Amino acid sequence: MQKTTKGKKRLGAALSALAVGGFMVLMAVCMLTDCFGGGTAGETVAILVAAGMFFLVAGGVVLALVQRWREIERGEEDEARKY
Repeated sequence: MQKTTKGKKRLGAALSALAVGGFMVLMAVCMLTDCFGGGTAGETVAILVAAGMFFLVAGGVVLALVQRWREIERGEEDEARKY
């Protein structure tokens, strides 16, 4: 069994969440930046819906990060290995 500290586990979880969440926000911002350059109403709605989904995924990543931090603090980070 590898010994690590809680701080390293928390940092790893935060870095992975930052990478995925940051990419999702970047994609949404890029879509929204291009969205208001002109186009039909249908295209605008489709882009807004897709960008909204990216923001929802980023929110889910933040929620998963908070849950992971709670698991680490309670010492439950390896509970899934039992099953």
